[in-house]
This record gives sequence, structure tokens and C-alpha cells, in this order.
Amino acid sequence: MRFQRFSEPCRTTLAFSLVEVVLALGITAFSILTIIGLFGTALNSNSDSEARIRAANLATLVLSQYQNALNAGPSSGAWTSPLPQNVTSDSPPNDFSTPAIGLTVDGQKAGSLDDPDAVCGLRYMVWKSPELSGDCPYELINCALKLQWPAAALAKNAEASGESFEITTSFLVKKQP
Repeated sequence: MRFQRFSEPCRTTLAFSLVEVVLALGITAFSILTIIGLFGTALNSNSDSEARIRAANLATLVLSQYQNALNAGPSSGAWTSPLPQNVTSDSPPNDFSTPAIGLTVDGQKAGSLDDPDAVCGLRYMVWKSPELSGDCPYELINCALKLQWPAAALAKNAEASGESFEITTSFLVKKQP
């Protein structure tokens, strides 16, 4: 009796070994945990950016109200700007030595820094530049603002360390008689 040899194709295993599976799961878990860890940093960065944008918008609003109020003059009615009505200094002050003023979202003066409507504290420096040449009907007003938040922290400690935004600008206003 003779045996016939059947030629069967060689079967190869097309599966993963346990070591390969564990290694792949470890790499995947490490990657996912790294990505999740970055979410916290991204969220903090996003909230910081939003706060700075709000401060920049508020500073722009306050400066715009101030310029409009100075152009309208003191006889135009109620003074709505939190900044001073009369600009007397011809030289820039050295620092933001004014006491902090509480500001609301719409750029108006809050009752105090403790006021729940106060979103930030405002310190400022305002000065006139030397006279413009000739018979110019305008004066150049310089204004530096420093917005600090949260306002409640400033109310408790004048030198509180929190977030801050500074802006300096100049604008022309009509000379008042």
C-alpha cells in the first residue's frame, strides 16, 4: 500500500501575537492620554485669550467715549467717561499711580471695585502733548490705560497680581475756549 502525499498549501497564521496587541494598546493609550492632557492647556489658553480680547475691546470703548466726550466739551451735558474731564498735565506721569476705578462691561464707572458689575479695574495716565504749531484748532491728548482683572482682587489688595492689559494712544480733540 502506497501512501499518496497530498500537497496541501502551507497555512500561515494571519493573527497578531499577544505581545503585539499589548504593545499596540500601550502606544494607543499613551497617545490618547497625551492628547487629553493637552486639552486643559488649550482651554486655559483660550480663556486667557478671551479675557484679553474683552479687555482690549473695553479699552477701545473707554478711549472712544473719552475722545467723544472731550470733543463735545464740558458744556454738552453729563460727563459719562470714567477718565478726567480736564487734562492739565503737559508731561507724562511716571506710572499708573491713580487709584483703580471699577469698570462695567459697557465702559461705565462702577460703584466700586467690590461692585458685582465691575469686570475690571482701570488705572490711567492722561497728558497733553506740547502745543501743535501754528493756529491749529486741535490739541493732542495722550492716554495710557491699564485694565486689571479680576476687580474683586484689586478691591482687597491694590497691588494684586492678576491679569492686566495696557494700551497707550493719542488723539486729536478740539481746543476748548
